Amino acid sequence: MTRRVALYEFLRVRSVRSLLCVMAVVPGIIGTAVLVSAPRAAGATPVAPSWMKLNPPTSVPIRSGAAIAYDGSTGQLILFGGLTGNCSCFPDGTVLNDTWNWNGNAWVQLHPATSPSVRSNASLTYDPGTGQLILFGGMGMGAAGDPGGTWDWNGSNWERLHPATSPPVRAGAAMVYDASANRLILFGGFGLRNLLADTWSWDGSNWNRVFSAQNPSPRYAPTMAYDPTTQSIVLFGGLDVNNNALGDTWSWSNGAWSRLTPPSNPPPSAYAPAVFDPNTGTVILPGGSNTTWSWNGSTWIRLFTPSSPTTVSPNGMVFDPVHNALVLEGPQSNGSTTIDSTFTYGVPPFVGIATVGSGTGYLTTDATGDLFPSGSGTYHGSTSGVSLNAPVVGVASTSDSKGYWLAGSDGGVFAFGNAKFYGSMNGHPLNAAVVGISANPATGGYYLVAADGGVFAFNAPFYGSMGGTPLNAAVVGMAVVPGGNGYYLVAADGGVFAFGPGATFYGSMAGTPLNKPIVGMAAVPGGNGYYLVAADGGVFAFGPGATFYGSMAGTPLNAAVVGISADPATGGYWEVAADGGVFAFNAPFYGSGA
Repeated sequence: MTRRVALYEFLRVRSVRSLLCVMAVVPGIIGTAVLVSAPRAAGATPVAPSWMKLNPPTSVPIRSGAAIAYDGSTGQLILFGGLTGNCSCFPDGTVLNDTWNWNGNAWVQLHPATSPSVRSNASLTYDPGTGQLILFGGMGMGAAGDPGGTWDWNGSNWERLHPATSPPVRAGAAMVYDASANRLILFGGFGLRNLLADTWSWDGSNWNRVFSAQNPSPRYAPTMAYDPTTQSIVLFGGLDVNNNALGDTWSWSNGAWSRLTPPSNPPPSAYAPAVFDPNTGTVILPGGSNTTWSWNGSTWIRLFTPSSPTTVSPNGMVFDPVHNALVLEGPQSNGSTTIDSTFTYGVPPFVGIATVGSGTGYLTTDATGDLFPSGSGTYHGSTSGVSLNAPVVGVASTSDSKGYWLAGSDGGVFAFGNAKFYGSMNGHPLNAAVVGISANPATGGYYLVAADGGVFAFNAPFYGSMGGTPLNAAVVGMAVVPGGNGYYLVAADGGVFAFGPGATFYGSMAGTPLNKPIVGMAAVPGGNGYYLVAADGGVFAFGPGATFYGSMAGTPLNAAVVGISADPATGGYWEVAADGGVFAFNAPFYGSGA
C-alpha cells in the first residue's frame, strides 16, 4: 500500500519566489511500504544499459540542427549553432552560432572571442590523430557566404583553417573519425543546388576527395558511426532527393564503400545519431517510440529498452568517456509543446554517498535509486525498478542509521526504513532542478537543495538560501552542520554559502582555477570545518577541524567522483565515483558498488 502522512507540514521555501506555504501530503506520494526490492548482490548480473532523461539546472535553448562532438583534447562536450524552432529546415527560425559545453551536470554557454558564422546542420567531429575538433559546412546566411569553411576548436576559441582544397559547401553531411586510416571521413549532404554522394577525408591540414567504385546514393542527414570491432564505418539511412527516408546500410572500409544486406534493419530514418558504445561493444542508434537499435558488425538488433528518447530532431549523440555514457541532446515533444532534452544511455551512474551512524558504514545510490549499503549500513528498499519521473540525485541517512531518504531531481522524496516522509517538491514548479538532499540530525527532517541555490525545508528549520541571487556557477551540494542549526551550500566553482548560527564560513575555492568542477561537500563532524570535492577527486579542506588526509587528484579514475561524506569516528572521509568506486582517506573501507 502507499503510505500517507496524516500531518500538515509547514514548508518554508526560499527560491526565486519567497513564500511561506502549507503543503498537504497527497496520496500519490510514494512512501516506504510500496518500495521494497532486493539489494543488488555482489557478483550479480551487471545492470543493462538504459536511457535516462536528465533534468540539468541549465539547458541549451530549444533548437535543431546543432552540431555536437566530444573533444578528447580538452575533455569538453561541445555543441555549436543550430536553428531555433522545431524543424531542421532553413529558413524556419533563427540560425545560431553559439557554443555550449556539457559538464556532466549542466549545459554551460561559452563565449569564444571568435566563432564561425551562424549555421545549422554543420558537421563536427574530433580527430584524435591531430587533436583537432573540426567543424565543417552547414547552412544559413553566414555559412552560405563562407562556403567550405573549416574550423578548429582549441578549448576556448574557434580558429578558421585554410586548407588548400575543400569539399563543396554543404549541410547535413555525415562526418566521423576513421581510426583505421587516421582520417576524418565526410560523406554526402545537401549542396547549394543538389544532394551529394561524394566522400572526402581530412588529414589534419587538407581535404582530399576519395573515390570508390560503389557509393551510397545521394542523400543528406544519414547516420554514420565508426565501429572499432570491424575497423569500418557503418552508414544507415538519410533523406533522398524526394525527402523520403532511406533504410539501406553501407560500410566504409579500406577506402571503399560496399552495400551491406543485414538480415534486419531499423525502419528508414534520418537525423538519427549513432555512436559506438564501448560498454556494449556495439553501435547504438536511438529509434524513438521506446526502441533502440544496435549494430554488432553484421546486423542491426532491436533493443527493448524501458524507454527511448523520442525527439523531434536530435541534434546529436556522443560518447562521454568522463561519465562513461552516451549523451544525446535535442528538442523533445512534450504534449503540445517542445522542450530541450538531454538523455544518457549507459549503466546508471552513482550519484551520492551518506555516512551511516557514527561512521560504521555508508550508503551509496545510483540514478535509478538502487541502494548499496556497506559496513553497518542496512538495506530497507529502493526505487530500483520503479518508473521515476526524474533521476535520483542523492541519499541521506537518519541519525539512528535505521532509515534513509532518496531525492529525485524533480524534488521527489522517497523514505525507507524508519525515515519519515515529511513532504517533497514533487509536482510543484521548480526554478531549477534539485541536486541534493541532506538530513537534519536535530529534528529528523531533511532539506532539498536546487541548482539555483533554493533550499526547501521539511520538518527542519529554514535558515536562508541563494534562491533569487545571481550565481557564478550552479549549486551542486549541501551539508548540514552536526548540531542541525545551520547548513552550507557549495557551487561548482567552489563558492561556499553559510546559513544559520551553527554554520561558520571558513573559506572557499571561488575565484581559484580548478582542474575540474566541485561536485559535493561534507561538514566536519565537530562542526568546525568542511570538505569540498571535485570531479577529479581533489579535496579541499577548510576550517580548524578539517584535516586534509589525501585525495584522488592526479590519479587516473575510471569514472568521475560525484560525492563525499565524512567519518565522524576518525575525522576522515570517503569519496564515491560515478561507477560506484569508493575511496577512503583516514576512514575504514567497507566496500563499494563498483
